[in-house]
Amino acid sequence: MNPANTVLCWDGLVTMIKLTLIEIGSRRTRTLSAALADAGVEVLCVQSLRETHPAQLAALGADACLIAAESPALQALDQVRALKEQSHCVVLAVLPEDDHALQAGLLDLGINAYVVESISPALLRTILEACIRRYRDEAGLTQALMGTQAALEKRRVVDRARCLLMERHGLSEKDAYRQLQASAMQRGLPMAELARQVLQDAVN
Repeated sequence: MNPANTVLCWDGLVTMIKLTLIEIGSRRTRTLSAALADAGVEVLCVQSLRETHPAQLAALGADACLIAAESPALQALDQVRALKEQSHCVVLAVLPEDDHALQAGLLDLGINAYVVESISPALLRTILEACIRRYRDEAGLTQALMGTQAALEKRRVVDRARCLLMERHGLSEKDAYRQLQASAMQRGLPMAELARQVLQDAVN
């Protein structure tokens, strides 16, 4: 295996970086695409921002979207914002070194990083690796947090239904829980769903 193509490792799995290259007024995409290939990065497609739709990029399964931009790219910042919000991947930009207005505008949109055109392909690959790793770590933490919040919400619903049964029928905590459990099994429902039905019936 070519070491240049061995760029990302998670849990022992080696993965090639795949990205889409988006051009905003830049005439250097061909050179940049070749440099990325030399650095072991697979360029899935090269197209202008006007031709790009976020859903299309998501369908390609790219790890990152790399924007090659030059002024007057400031006029395209709204499209870049939509790309960042809907593409569900890392978004970076390669910019002219002296275009500070464009650098500030893109960073205000919350893109993951920007680099100047003079950067070496090897360093660009390293930045891509770091951004993708961080993006995936943050996505994993977000997913874990959402799972924890969902579990806590289910527990709260079950506890509310249990307290309702205890109050209305004079049941002990254990007996109220067992009644909910038995009803859920009889109806083939998750405990939380059965608990929601009990609470809804109490309101009605």
